Amino acid sequence: MFYMPIVDRLKRLYQLEATASNMLWHKEHVTPEGEMYHPSDVIAWKLFNE
Repeated sequence: MFYMPIVDRLKRLYQLEATASNMLWHKEHVTPEGEMYHPSDVIAWKLFNE
């Protein structure tokens, strides 16, 4: 079984612009107040990010 440390895996994912933008989407997207489009729109997720 092959194991690759998480840091190396994340570095590889962020090297490509397409995957980096997908990984940042939940942090950067904006939704109207009171509407939920994604689990990251929930108050608990926002508190976790802070």
